[in-house]
Amino acid sequence: MKQEEQKRYYELKDYDSSYFDYLFNLHKDNFKTYFEAHYGKWNDNRQSRSFNKMLSSGNYKMVVFKGEVVGLLNFQPPATETRENGNLYISPGVLRYLCIDKNFRKQGVGTAIIRDIVGRHNGNTLQLKVYKDNPLAIKLYTKFGFLIDPDKSDDDYIFMFRRLSNRNIKHARYKDLMYRQENNIIMP
Repeated sequence: MKQEEQKRYYELKDYDSSYFDYLFNLHKDNFKTYFEAHYGKWNDNRQSRSFNKMLSSGNYKMVVFKGEVVGLLNFQPPATETRENGNLYISPGVLRYLCIDKNFRKQGVGTAIIRDIVGRHNGNTLQLKVYKDNPLAIKLYTKFGFLIDPDKSDDDYIFMFRRLSNRNIKHARYKDLMYRQENNIIMP
């Protein structure tokens, strides 16, 4: 697919509360198994309230593919700020949430979204966290150059980042590889 076509492959639309039930069920279908493995029994009422609060915090976009809402995205782009000492600081871009309907996976939607984020913010640090036992997501992010930071990862989540200075890249790749081996993270 040509790069011009990829940009039109999906659309992002502001969150519309009339899609809440669909999006909550999508969230549940995608995360209930991971939630229960790490935190215990899933409670629909409590999770629905939590999901509604999460959505009301803003910056959530509905992913539209072939005219149909198929997912949800929250990406906080890198921001530049001037510190009190006059130095410029560029905060990393953070992928906070990406969820695609299982009926629309393997059609390139998630790949196109990550490709666009990486393409638009190439040169900036990007970061995310993913459940440790979600190898398909880890594989997707690895495909775009994200590395595991074992120093920030924990029993539940893997912290991943993209973009390092050349001086640090070899050490980061080594740490990523060692972490994958020690934690039996096998790519599908």
